[in-house]
Amino acid sequence: MHLKTDSEFMHGYTLGLLHGLGQDIHFAQHDVYGTTGTPEVVTAVQTFYESQYLTEEKKITYTSFSLRGL
Repeated sequence: MHLKTDSEFMHGYTLGLLHGLGQDIHFAQHDVYGTTGTPEVVTAVQTFYESQYLTEEKKITYTSFSLRGL
């Protein structure tokens, strides 16, 4: 699964849930445009709202994970 959002709360909450459930987190980034190492596939597509939030200097977060055994 892939989760890209402007909500830092949702990003942190999701990571906490995944850790607590012992799920596999493949990649997590708190600021995909302000940090090096973000996969190009994450930044290659921008939604309308994402581009709006970037002009407001909001961070865009991303998490890639698998759910197993649920």
